[in-house]
Amino acid sequence: MSAQEDLGQGIRVLLVEHDQDVARNLDGWLEAEGFDVYGCPGPTAPDYSCLGGRDESCPLEAIADIIVLDMRQASDVVMRGLPGWQLALRYYEMGKKLVVLLDDDDPVRPSADDALSRVRRPVEKEPFLRAVREMVQRINNESRGRISRRVSLR
Repeated sequence: MSAQEDLGQGIRVLLVEHDQDVARNLDGWLEAEGFDVYGCPGPTAPDYSCLGGRDESCPLEAIADIIVLDMRQASDVVMRGLPGWQLALRYYEMGKKLVVLLDDDDPVRPSADDALSRVRRPVEKEPFLRAVREMVQRINNESRGRISRRVSLR
């Protein structure tokens, strides 16, 4: 197992992408890095909604350590239902680590911070994987911080 595969080992990534060709590429890149990838097409016809959009518990978002979300979902293309930006807000408010895919045509472009990284479409392999790796590092740093706080409290 390579050092790159070690990085993704045990990290669960939810990939929310309606374009099957893009999803196939991203999934392949992530799996090659050792991530456990769970795919979701996002809001789909006929109502362009999903469990998360109906304020129901989604089992995939619940187990994900990192969520990769295309800000342009099928619902955005048809301009009906749950838009990508609302999914981003939901995941962000849940405290999830997010990597969002966007471009200048997206009506909402969230700012990057400790919980959110931005990758421009069309997605290129290295910038995408760099953003995901940075989220893994943030998860690891937060975990180490929680452990050291627990130890220092004793």
